[in-house]
Amino acid sequence: MASNWFHRIFQQLVGINPFDGDCLPSRIRVFKSGRPALPFPHPWNYKNPIRIFEAFYSEADGETGSGKHNRYLYAAGMPPVLLSRDPEVIRAIQSATGAKLGQFDRDTAPTAGIARATGENSLLYANGEVWRRQKRLSAQPFSRSNLFQPEKFHGFEKTF
Repeated sequence: MASNWFHRIFQQLVGINPFDGDCLPSRIRVFKSGRPALPFPHPWNYKNPIRIFEAFYSEADGETGSGKHNRYLYAAGMPPVLLSRDPEVIRAIQSATGAKLGQFDRDTAPTAGIARATGENSLLYANGEVWRRQKRLSAQPFSRSNLFQPEKFHGFEKTF
């Protein structure tokens, strides 16, 4: 346990990317001037998650390759936090999330406030088999065959 903590601190101080592969995220510095907020929840910004996301990507336009849309925060000896706005990466993570050995476990910490509003067994908060069931139930209304039917949205464009 302590050796993992020291290893993470060393990686953070030296600037070693904790991720590997062909889609490397870029690092977000914890303290950087000119950004809209700190890039993590704290007592002064936790009620405004959009500002936290904006802080993650405030300097991403200067990045190249996959680092422009995939960022990570590595601070205070904690495990790294990855945030992605790349649809392919999000799709890959979603397909590898579940209750089976070797799959990603959904991190429910950022959505704890959502659980109070929607309930712990909702798609936005649940994990494991409950999450898989909720996802399966909600998939059909949002399927490609249901969403891309012009006749269903004929009058919708007139509302603009």
